[in-house]
Amino acid sequence: MEKNSPKNVFLIILDALRFDYSAILMEKLRKYGFTEYNNAISSSPWTTPSHASMITGVYPLVHGAHESKDRKYYKVRLTRNLPTLQQKLKMYGYRTYLLSENPFISPIFGFRGFDEYHNTLRGFDIDLLSIYERQYLRDLRDKLKTRSRRKILIRLLKNRKISLIYRSILTKMITKTRINRIINRKWPLDKGGEKTVNTIKGILKKEPKSKKFFFINFMETHEPYFIDRKEHLEQFINSLIGDPLDENYLIKWKQGYERSVSYISDLLDKLLGYMYDEKELDNSLIIITSDHGQLLGEHGKIAHGVFLCDELLRVPFLIKYPDYIEEPNITPQHYKYLSNTSLKKFVVSHARGSPLLINDLYEDHVYSETFGVHLNYKDIVNLRDLNKIIKWETYRIAIYYKGMKAIYNISTWNFDKLLTYNKNSIDQRDLKFLKKLVITHLSKAKLIK
Repeated sequence: MEKNSPKNVFLIILDALRFDYSAILMEKLRKYGFTEYNNAISSSPWTTPSHASMITGVYPLVHGAHESKDRKYYKVRLTRNLPTLQQKLKMYGYRTYLLSENPFISPIFGFRGFDEYHNTLRGFDIDLLSIYERQYLRDLRDKLKTRSRRKILIRLLKNRKISLIYRSILTKMITKTRINRIINRKWPLDKGGEKTVNTIKGILKKEPKSKKFFFINFMETHEPYFIDRKEHLEQFINSLIGDPLDENYLIKWKQGYERSVSYISDLLDKLLGYMYDEKELDNSLIIITSDHGQLLGEHGKIAHGVFLCDELLRVPFLIKYPDYIEEPNITPQHYKYLSNTSLKKFVVSHARGSPLLINDLYEDHVYSETFGVHLNYKDIVNLRDLNKIIKWETYRIAIYYKGMKAIYNISTWNFDKLLTYNKNSIDQRDLKFLKKLVITHLSKAKLIK
C-alpha cells in the first residue's frame, strides 16, 4: 500500500439530491466524522453528463457525453477516449467496482474500465431482460425507425432471437399482474438500495486485504416517488411548456421526495455502522455527493435535466477522511466554488498519498452546462407542445463567480439571466469578465481559437 493512501475509497452519488434537502443526511452522518463542504456545483442538471464529469475531471463540453438536438436520453454515452478516475486508481493498486441502480451509469453508456460492474437496480417492473438486451431492442427500434411491435417481432424472428422474444413477452405479462406489488413492496422507496448495501458488504468480506475503489449510484432520491408514471410525464411536460402544475400532485411529489431522502439517510447510516463494526471505516476515504438536484415545484417546474437553476445545480458534498489524515483546513474564501470536475484530481491525490491543498477542491469560478432537453420529447408531445419546447434546445452555460451567477446562451451570444448573492447589481465590468469566462471555457474545447 502506498504510504498514507486509504485502503478503501468510496465515491457515493445520491442521484437527484439537492443541497437544501440534505440536512437530515448530514445529521445522520456527522457521528462518523463527516464534514460538509458548501458551494458544490454540479457540471450538469442531469445524470449522464454529471457522472461523466466526475470520472473524467472535465466538463460536458469536453467529454461529450451530453444531449443534443438529435442525441437524447439512451443515445447519450461517454465515447471519447479520456483518462478516467478508475484507470488512474488502478495504477495505484486499487481494485475498482461500479455499483449502480441507474441504467445510464453502466458499461454500455461508456462507464467502462472497472474491474467489476454490479447492476443493483430494483424496478417496479419485474424484468427478465438484461440492460444489454434492453439496449439491443432500443437500437433495433431506432434502426427500423418504427415502434410497431409486429415489425420488431418479425425482425427478431429473422435474427433468431427466440429467447429474447419469449422473455420480453413474459416480462410484459408479469408486469400486468399483481405479482409486482407482492414482490416489490418497497418500490419505489427502495430502488435497489438494500441490494447495493449488501453487495458492498459482500465485497468487503470477500476482499478484506485489497485496496478498493467503489463508484456507487443510489437512485432512491430520484423519481419515481409513486407508481403513476403517466401522471408524472404529463406534469413534467407541463413544466417544460409552461402550463400550470397540479397543486395536489406537487404536494404528493414533495412528500415522496422527503420520504426518499429520509430512507437513503437511514440506509447509509446502516452501511457506515457496519463498516465501523468491521473496522473498515477508519482506513476509508468516503465522499458523498449528488449528480444534480431536483425541482419540487419551484419556478413552476418539476424534475430535472433542462434548467440551470440553483435547486438543480447546488448539491451536497460530504467527506469522511481516513483516521491517519488530519482533516485539511479547507475553509475557502467567501464565494469560492467546488465543481464535481474536481473529484478526479482530489481522489487521485489521496490515492498517491499527496498532501491536500485547498486548490484540490475549490476554485474561483465553476460552470454548469445544458445543451437542450435530454428526453426524446418528439415521441411524447403534440405539435403545439413541441413548438413550446423548442426554445429549450439551446446550449447554455451557468457561471458562478464571486457571488454572481450568469446564464449565457451560446445560440444568442448573450446573457439569459443574471443573479447576485452578495451585492445589489452586476455592473458592466462584471459582465465583461463573465463573458470572458465563457470564451475561456469554450476555448478549452477548441470551439474558439
